[in-house]
Amino acid sequence: MSVTNIFADVPEGKWYVDAVQYVYDQGLMSGSNGLFKPTDNITRAQLVTTLYRLAGSPEVTDYTLYNKFADLPAVKDNVWYRDAVAWVLNKGVSTGDDFNMLYNPNASVTREQLALFLWRYAKYNGEDVTVNATEEELFGGTYVDDWAKEGFAWAVANGIIKGAEATDAAGNI
Repeated sequence: MSVTNIFADVPEGKWYVDAVQYVYDQGLMSGSNGLFKPTDNITRAQLVTTLYRLAGSPEVTDYTLYNKFADLPAVKDNVWYRDAVAWVLNKGVSTGDDFNMLYNPNASVTREQLALFLWRYAKYNGEDVTVNATEEELFGGTYVDDWAKEGFAWAVANGIIKGAEATDAAGNI
């Protein structure tokens, strides 16, 4: 079934229809209450749930790392992103904010964070994440935080992230 018939906010002819159809058909994203919200920012919980589903939703039995973050609901509460967050933490795809002991599941993902999540997921999958280009060639003067440079360089080199007309200091479009 076409996502244009499923989601009221995915009209025919929009540039993102094929992408929405793909992630819906693959079971990676499902929308909510008849909406897909294709123009909204993705949250950390949504992104890691998508990566977890892409990995086949493997069974999670170790919640040790999940439990260390003060802003995550208790494991017994069984929130929709619980297994996904525990899985990405266990696999090193995500680390959360170790300094503040927060995961921020409902925070919007910045471009730097997106690049880092995807780079770590590629590494987890055994992909070659080597980049043979200078920062100047890749970033062209765009500021990238030190903690994100490796992942951002990989994402740019692979065409996952490109320049934007306007971004804030954190790289949000």
